[in-house]
Amino acid sequence: PSENYVDSEWTNITATTKYGEKLDAPTFSISTEIDSATVTIVSSDQAKNYQVQYSTDENFSTLTTKTYSSAGTKTVSGLIPGQTYYFRVKATASGYADSAFSYAFATVGEPHSVGIKVPSISAVATLSSSVQVMVGAVEGAAQYKIQYSTSRESGIAFSLFVGPGKTVVSDLSPNTTYYFRVEAIDADGVESGWSQYVMATTFAENVSVSGLQVPSISAIATSSSTVQVMVGSVKGAAQYKIQYATVRESGIVHSLFVEPGKTVVSGLASSHTYYFRVEALDSTGRESGWSPYVAATTFAGSQAQSETFADDGLGDDLEECLDVLAESLLD
Repeated sequence: PSENYVDSEWTNITATTKYGEKLDAPTFSISTEIDSATVTIVSSDQAKNYQVQYSTDENFSTLTTKTYSSAGTKTVSGLIPGQTYYFRVKATASGYADSAFSYAFATVGEPHSVGIKVPSISAVATLSSSVQVMVGAVEGAAQYKIQYSTSRESGIAFSLFVGPGKTVVSDLSPNTTYYFRVEAIDADGVESGWSQYVMATTFAENVSVSGLQVPSISAIATSSSTVQVMVGSVKGAAQYKIQYATVRESGIVHSLFVEPGKTVVSGLASSHTYYFRVEALDSTGRESGWSPYVAATTFAGSQAQSETFADDGLGDDLEECLDVLAESLLD
């Protein structure tokens, strides 16, 4: 208005505000290692960036900010072991109002998560080649992922997906320390974050948690298609399991359950070297662990062991000689 003038009409103006619809606050979980934290952010609709802030002060009076262009797993390193850190995460996008912060906290070196919990884990060696891992059940978990390695900081890590409860991890090296950790995963793929490591050292060869001794074994070819295997008796054993193959570390492995003493393994290929090993099992199924491998090479063609001894006048005493030879190998 102005003196001596009539007020003008109002002019309507359509203006776009700086912010439009507010983004949903993202969810996230935290897991920690000795001096770092892993922040796993679940993708939020329409979000283009995620801002992670962390501080040793729950009021965030001093803080560090990191901005990421995608959700997923982010590592925050250089943290102080034993220190509690407070984290908050918000989503941002052009044309949208920033989301509210989501909050969580964790002590470096101790597992903590938001939403799905970090499962418990324990491990105990059962044989020279296996460790029994026990995973605690977590509400909302669809599956559990175990990682294990001979080094907790680096090296080749092996993974397997399991259910809660007992899992036997096999094909390990004797007298070796392995480190295990676990995380829970829900039906949407949201992860709890990793547990702390636990470790277990496999036994030296020929040692078993069952208390059974590892049986002795010897093998000698008797023809182009057979090998005689002698298994030593073990106190407390209910049965014995033989494995044999043409490659000692891999390939097709054949198994059979036998009694102590002499067993003839037949149906073998001529002129082939076979590797044999044995383990004892008690009445509850507990195993002694595998013996070292022994080898025997079948004869060529139709050659038989009896032909080898024919010129020595052994004749009908062949079987007895073989038994004596096998027993001497056991000694």
